Amino acid sequence: YIARASPQALEIINRVKQEEGLETGEQVIGHIIEQINQRNLRPDYLALTGMVNEEGYKQGRLQAPFFDDVPRNFQKWRQNGKGIFVYSNGSADEQELIFRHTNS
Repeated sequence: YIARASPQALEIINRVKQEEGLETGEQVIGHIIEQINQRNLRPDYLALTGMVNEEGYKQGRLQAPFFDDVPRNFQKWRQNGKGIFVYSNGSADEQELIFRHTNS
């Protein structure tokens, strides 16, 4: 991933590398994955997660699983004037990616 990383991602990776005293790209990625798994919500980690997710959804490597009744009920609720709201620690952009790349 680092070899194909955007300038923004490389900036974050280099900052984490420097701040944490890490030496290799492998160490940085391992550290970041560990922090994300521990639910560390540092903005840099969330930004990197968003970049990876965006690439994964756009390339078709990630897909959000929906139960079969979800699209039908979303449509019914919308027709009945009901709003659909998502509460998440993810960004609005990430939520839109999820809803645009479902298995339904």
